[in-house]
Amino acid sequence: MSDTTTVTTTKSWGSRIKSALAGIIVGPLLIIGGSVLLWTNEGNNARMIAGMNEGRKSVVEIQENSIDPTNEWKLVHLVGDATTSDILRDPEVGLSITGIVLDRHVEMYQWEEKKHTESHDNVGWSETTTTTYTYSKVWDSDKHNSSSFNTTTGHENPKGWKYESQMWHATQVNIDQYNLTSELIGKIDPTTPINLASHGVMTQSGEIISGNTLYVGANQNSPAIGDLRVTYKVAESPLKLSILAKQTQKSLSTYIASSDADITRVSAGNKSAQEMFADMESENTLMTWIFRGVWFFLIFIGFSMFLSILPMLAMFLPFLGYVVNFGVSLLAFLATIVLGGGVVITAWFVYRPLFALLILTIVGIIAWGIVHVLRMKHRENTQILTSTDVPTTSTPSLPPTQL
Repeated sequence: MSDTTTVTTTKSWGSRIKSALAGIIVGPLLIIGGSVLLWTNEGNNARMIAGMNEGRKSVVEIQENSIDPTNEWKLVHLVGDATTSDILRDPEVGLSITGIVLDRHVEMYQWEEKKHTESHDNVGWSETTTTTYTYSKVWDSDKHNSSSFNTTTGHENPKGWKYESQMWHATQVNIDQYNLTSELIGKIDPTTPINLASHGVMTQSGEIISGNTLYVGANQNSPAIGDLRVTYKVAESPLKLSILAKQTQKSLSTYIASSDADITRVSAGNKSAQEMFADMESENTLMTWIFRGVWFFLIFIGFSMFLSILPMLAMFLPFLGYVVNFGVSLLAFLATIVLGGGVVITAWFVYRPLFALLILTIVGIIAWGIVHVLRMKHRENTQILTSTDVPTTSTPSLPPTQL
């Protein structure tokens, strides 16, 4: 169940002007920062694409039961069973298990604050802001600092956790004759839940074990603020893995392509090299677009802050202020598209010139086609208008012959 608190504040026109003047300074910094980050994102994308293309051409298939010295420092693809004899331990609860990776995941039942803000202009050019704070109890692995809540009374979260999330990794993991470096072991995800009741986990006062969960609290059916849920997952041994990595004698380690892109990958199950590159490409495309959106939005915020002084100066007429505010938002959007698009295209010319030329050629052909169609339509309409405007002449009838 949640509860709410509403706070209403009013900002004078003078205070709004001060904030807008500050935006003239902060706005350009956001625009420059967003542009630099957007350029960096495009560079990372280009390096990753170049690295994947290099990897597809140079990857070497190897077998787990033989080591070929001619593959030293090359990108290799290997599918095999990863094994270890290491015993991973969580000394706090007395859990011991043979595995490659052990993950302890901890959630606390705690207060969470969410806020919703609405603003409107008043007569006299001031602004009233109404902020609604909603408090609800949730299970979350992230810590919510209740001291920063708007209303702390009645919404206090514990500062310390009895258990915290943690991971343990085996130090010696092999696929037959090859051993994996710590960097590759760190890329292995634990996915198998551990039944704590069957592993002799020790409980202390106020703790309950129920299947896969260690519950810290009086009653798991009626949780109280500060209660904990602790679960474990393990990457078992043996574990079928597909790996793209660098062969260094008997080790498999991180592979950095000539474009300075890390194309090392570890996937569970049996995957071909081309399947792993396809997954890598999808992941890279998704992350590139996510960061494009973030940095474009940062540039938009910068332009909006830089231009925010204009609606303030027009507020002496409320309707005019709304019109100018809409115009400023539209101008900020167009400026963001122009600047952001220019940064992306310029980055493509620097990092991917052939791709940039191809895109510009396609855009040019489409633009020419649109202009050509519009011209043809214009000619057809002109001919129709011309033909309808020409006056028709009629031959006058002669009077009947008089007899």
